Amino acid sequence: MTVRILSLITVLLLPWLVWANGGPIDGSGIYKTGDIELTKVPAIELLSEDLQIRIEGDYSWVEVTYQLVNRGAATLPITYGFPVDFLHTEAHHDEPWQSRYLTGLSMELDGERLAIEHEIEEGSTQKESTRYEGLMENVYRRWQVTQFTIRPKQAFTLQVKYKIMNGFEDWGTSKEFFPSFDNRSLLYDFSPAQGWGSGRVGQLSISVDASEILSRQGSISFEGLDFSHQNGLYEFMAKDFDFSTASPLSMVYDNGRAKLSEFLLSSRMSPEHIRSVTASSTLQGNYAVENLTDGDYATAWVEGVPGQGLGQSIEIELNDVMVGYIGLLNGYTKSATTYNTNARVKRLRVDYESVDYADPSKTRQSSEELTLEDRPFQRISDFNLFDSLDELSQFGDGSPKFRKITLTILEVYPGSQYEDTCITELFLLSY
Repeated sequence: MTVRILSLITVLLLPWLVWANGGPIDGSGIYKTGDIELTKVPAIELLSEDLQIRIEGDYSWVEVTYQLVNRGAATLPITYGFPVDFLHTEAHHDEPWQSRYLTGLSMELDGERLAIEHEIEEGSTQKESTRYEGLMENVYRRWQVTQFTIRPKQAFTLQVKYKIMNGFEDWGTSKEFFPSFDNRSLLYDFSPAQGWGSGRVGQLSISVDASEILSRQGSISFEGLDFSHQNGLYEFMAKDFDFSTASPLSMVYDNGRAKLSEFLLSSRMSPEHIRSVTASSTLQGNYAVENLTDGDYATAWVEGVPGQGLGQSIEIELNDVMVGYIGLLNGYTKSATTYNTNARVKRLRVDYESVDYADPSKTRQSSEELTLEDRPFQRISDFNLFDSLDELSQFGDGSPKFRKITLTILEVYPGSQYEDTCITELFLLSY
């Protein structure tokens, strides 16, 4: 008698359509992971299951440990398989399976690693799309298979570890520089494990570590189970848990703010495109204009004239480059004291000089005045950076090529002790 065990992961690569003004820029079709499935064999009883999930960035690290016993009198040769379902999409026409979706798969029996003996890819079946009405999708399955034998009355431990990319679909459009980052999601299905013994488990324990997501200004929600939680660790325990009636565990989290900050930092304009950054004045000391582009949130440019610096300016000369976004970190953000005691910009004028589309030998001039938000102090990190910036301009992929950008202080929020007006960092982002 051969027993087949299936450790179920379903991967749905959503059909990515192409639109005139934008479309998906990245994504993962990972939809569901779950318990091992056993072709019905009452002799093998599942004593306990310990499921641990750690969520970081776009991935979940899953480690699940099963304590089992063969109550029967016969030796059971077991074929143990790990399937992944995925879709063939237009976005990945040449390579529908993405190796980044599932990595680090390890299956162990009593601490000994089981060799993956072969991989099998099944033909496709069709299913109706859950996201795009009227579309059908071809679903493929890839198996990784191993084998082992269980003796009569043998108690044994099975452990499965893997890193899985959570499902999402990020979008970008030609009108906006920043993408729209989707919520990440993962579904853990308990029902396949009802093939073990009576379809129940003596003890089920689950922990989900979402501390990294929460520490980066994110949020997470669950459906299917009621968790207790503390400091980003969510826990669930149950005895005599019935797999046949259990709802799947749904995890949906938002790490969009951190993703936007990561995108912002990765898109900073290369120094080779910047000819110079100069200021009309600078306060004596460590307040040079170079502080505006040093990536240090504890340094600042400070204007150097008597009074509040009205009329003082920063001039950026560029090598005729497309600019996607201009923003600044207003005030002196080194500490609450430096932020509150010094002045920061309230209103400024932005003057642009760009290359003429029709005649590149000519330039065009434009100007706008902006009022910046009066923000309370918050300590700046790479995770909350995006929400801390004042946006001056954002251009789609039809941005002109800029030659010069000038920022002029028109009005300030006064400091409680000093008149000096400060700007911590200037952000020029490019395609």
